[in-house]
Amino acid sequence: MTSTIHENYSNGLPCGGIYHYQLIETLLEELAKAGFSPEVDEIFAANNRDRYRPGVSIDERIANERGENAFEAFTLRRVYANVKCCEMDKEGMHMNMAIAYHQLGIQVAFGPLVRICHNQTILGAKDVFTTQNISNSSSVIEASANLNEMLGKIKSYITDLSPRVEEINEMVTVMQEKPFYGSDFEKILAILMEARVRHDSAHHLIHRSTDYALSSSQINAALERYFIEKDAIDSFREDHETAPDLSWWHALNIFNQDLKPVECVIPSIISQSFGLGHIFWNSLSNKL
Repeated sequence: MTSTIHENYSNGLPCGGIYHYQLIETLLEELAKAGFSPEVDEIFAANNRDRYRPGVSIDERIANERGENAFEAFTLRRVYANVKCCEMDKEGMHMNMAIAYHQLGIQVAFGPLVRICHNQTILGAKDVFTTQNISNSSSVIEASANLNEMLGKIKSYITDLSPRVEEINEMVTVMQEKPFYGSDFEKILAILMEARVRHDSAHHLIHRSTDYALSSSQINAALERYFIEKDAIDSFREDHETAPDLSWWHALNIFNQDLKPVECVIPSIISQSFGLGHIFWNSLSNKL
């Protein structure tokens, strides 16, 4: 990534305040200083429909000189990376640092990643850092005033990361142990649908500027997965009416399956993951 074209403002400073590879390297160094052994698990670069500043663009002159796949010919404006911080107590999971670098700003978040399906989970506002406001599910994360302020907050967070990993382990345990009933499904669906309808409505009485956790197409895809799982379980039992369908953790992973690169646009992954995690954990907490 260091070989890609370095895009600067007219004053010579990097667009966004830092190059994508510098951001990743800086965060890896902070994790190492705190005693962790971070591993870059995945890096994605994605295009978008912005005609002026697309997520990925190619300098044809350089491509002709060095080959169409030469790193030196690419400008990357949308980059997403998953970084393994440490193992968790849960099998098949690790504490992940998600990094979203894009034209709208920079977002960094921490939470468990389910390796088999690459599902990123964010369970608290304290786990999210950003240079752009995130307003999701009535919970607002204020943007840092600048990149240095955000990096300072992340450094402080990483210093106390081990206790937070233990807290998240406990939260996941609760979600894995608590049964997710049909009534819980109906409540979650109602929250998701209300947020989407209010956000998209032009009527001043009901419109809410708060972003929704899932779009209509994402909700439809999640419902299809949920019904498939539920019907598969029902086919092996007789007490359909009273038995729980799934655990809260299983249900969350059904709903957040599309919140990852390729399936979801990079600027929305972290904010939507946070919004969905907030809905699930807050709803479950109200039952405890």
